[in-house]
Amino acid sequence: GRSADQRVGESVTLFTRFGREMHGQVRFDRALTFGAEIGGNGWRRAQDALGVAAGVLHTSDAYRDRTADARSAGYSATGTEQLAELYYRFRIGEHVDVTPDVQWIRRPGGDPAAPTIVVAGLRARLGF
Repeated sequence: GRSADQRVGESVTLFTRFGREMHGQVRFDRALTFGAEIGGNGWRRAQDALGVAAGVLHTSDAYRDRTADARSAGYSATGTEQLAELYYRFRIGEHVDVTPDVQWIRRPGGDPAAPTIVVAGLRARLGF
């Protein structure tokens, strides 16, 4: 895989990630994501950040072959799964961050007939 981050200006970081699985029986063999994170300086919360990301996950040949038989997964996987995320990271204290987020997933599992999914989540980071 490859990962790149580039700071743009005082508070903005752009990022992109690419990964490829070359062995094994995986659902997705390639992933490409990109996004931006804006530091909280503009609203006087320098340790907070607002982020947005988007990506595509490519279904592997092995997974497409397995799902072509409807008995194995209930559908035939094709193409990609697309996703997007919006999050806000709150710095609660020196060692604690809490990050609520919303994720949007289109074509989950590479299923072209599946409905779009919206998921709300909450992450926490404790560091010492």
